[in-house]
Amino acid sequence: MEAKRRNKTKYLPTYTITLENGQELQIKPTANAWWKKEYKVRLLLAFLGEGYNIREACKKIGIKPYSYKYFVKSHPEITDIRKYYKNQLIEEARGSVARAIKKDKKFALRYFYKTKPEEFPRPALLNKISRMEEEFEKERDGYLDEIREVKAIMGMYMEVFHDLKKDLGGWYLEQVLAAEKRVREYNSVYKRKI
Repeated sequence: MEAKRRNKTKYLPTYTITLENGQELQIKPTANAWWKKEYKVRLLLAFLGEGYNIREACKKIGIKPYSYKYFVKSHPEITDIRKYYKNQLIEEARGSVARAIKKDKKFALRYFYKTKPEEFPRPALLNKISRMEEEFEKERDGYLDEIREVKAIMGMYMEVFHDLKKDLGGWYLEQVLAAEKRVREYNSVYKRKI
């Protein structure tokens, strides 16, 4: 029985579909499968070329997904054709985006804001960063002024302490040395914070 069936399919007509990239799809003979009708295969290829997924394309031409799987088993080159169509769609999309970027500057900026935010930050973000930098500069200048004032005051105290050390002896000297030590500790702690 099996041998008779093979002999029957041997004499069934086959046909070839030439694709837009020049590749030819040789459709194998079948007794009763859906791909016996050439227009259905052409519709399937057209829907795949438009970006439909397999399930949607099968629904459009009126076949079941398991019939498509059987078709792929006997025509494995269809997977390469699907990949080709998918890549074509991606290339067309990239070309469209490139043309839109060249035409419309606002579109280009929006595109780059979304795709490469580290290279093209939004103007609002740039303004915020520059405001933050300005505030930091002002605060830093304020801190530097405070540091200068504290150093000047400490310098005066140190001069007074050194004069007192020379003039006073005993208990006063111990008090002055303890105060000088506290000033040095304060100075080291204050410098660490900045």
